[in-house]
Amino acid sequence: MTRGIARSICSQSALVAIAALLICAAVSAFAIVWANAPKVESFLNSTVQKYDVFLPEITFKNGHASIREKQPYFIDTGGGKELVVAIDTREGKENEALDYLSGAESGAVLTRNSLLTKDRGQTRIISLKEMPDFVFNSRNLQELLDLYLPTAIRYGTILVVIYFLFVKPLQVLILGLIPYFGARAYSVPLTFGEAMKIASIAMIPPVLMDILAQSAGIRLPFEFVLYFALYILLLCLAVRDLVRNSGLETDPTVGINP
Repeated sequence: MTRGIARSICSQSALVAIAALLICAAVSAFAIVWANAPKVESFLNSTVQKYDVFLPEITFKNGHASIREKQPYFIDTGGGKELVVAIDTREGKENEALDYLSGAESGAVLTRNSLLTKDRGQTRIISLKEMPDFVFNSRNLQELLDLYLPTAIRYGTILVVIYFLFVKPLQVLILGLIPYFGARAYSVPLTFGEAMKIASIAMIPPVLMDILAQSAGIRLPFEFVLYFALYILLLCLAVRDLVRNSGLETDPTVGINP
């Protein structure tokens, strides 16, 4: 910061600082959604399209599951015996489901009437009684994805905005202590409200750095650390600016013997 900027920020209306804070929160939320929503959509579309390659068509009707393939049907998860995923919807074979999981650390077995899951030795049985009639295959899953994904993205965007509306003010509240106590250390008059104004405006460059990096497709190393390093540096420069303009900065030549 150049000479006089920090004190000029302090003289601004609180509405200016609030506006800067809200803009930073909104822009950060937009950047996250803009950068990640297409990736999520692409991943889900790719996963759905590959369903028929790795999994059989599963039909749920009247609370019962069934497949056409030879059973028991074991799905290759790459986890070996530690992770077992199997399907056995044959009538009268429900009691054998636990046997498939007996030697596994975790896994899941779909039977005619239930879904058994095992995680770290704990087994849970989920009844299919309330399962709606549906056929799991790539085509039907793609239709569901096309129908509900836009809504999910909208709700996800709202959650991201709410998150940043909480996190950004919290950053200002905490990091505003730097100029507040920094000024007090040099006996420079500065209220906590003025310190928060400085912290709100100082947030703009780190947020812009993030936005520009994401727009250019650049993955900054230690991005989280760089964000706060730049933020704290600007706040320290603001303290220096306040001290200089208060006339209390110590003359570096004082106390040095010729």
